[in-house]
Amino acid sequence: MSIKDISKLVENLKALEIMKEELTGEIDSIKDELKQELKRRETEEMLAGIYKIRYKTVTSSRFDTTAFKKAQPEIYATYYRKVESKRFTVAYPLPLSLSSCILVLGRAERRTFRKVRYVPHSAP
Repeated sequence: MSIKDISKLVENLKALEIMKEELTGEIDSIKDELKQELKRRETEEMLAGIYKIRYKTVTSSRFDTTAFKKAQPEIYATYYRKVESKRFTVAYPLPLSLSSCILVLGRAERRTFRKVRYVPHSAP
């Protein structure tokens, strides 16, 4: 896959992420509106056509690892484990003033990052 193809994929990814954020905002807004209506009606659930809407208080029990670690550090250390995972990220593009440039690092600069020079990028 060429750099141009990868760049297009990243552009598509970023566009979809923006759409996702917008949709998430709309979804949250609708959920909030429905929650407010349930509160206004002073009920935790209701039927709306074929849908049952619920907004209930849920109680859950969670283990307080911070308090346990302070109270029983030896036992905590026995059961503590590190977990590895991979994280995928895509950095945002260079600022607009640098968007028409390509960063070129020589061999020495890669090691020290002291000397950086910018070379204008010519359009393909």
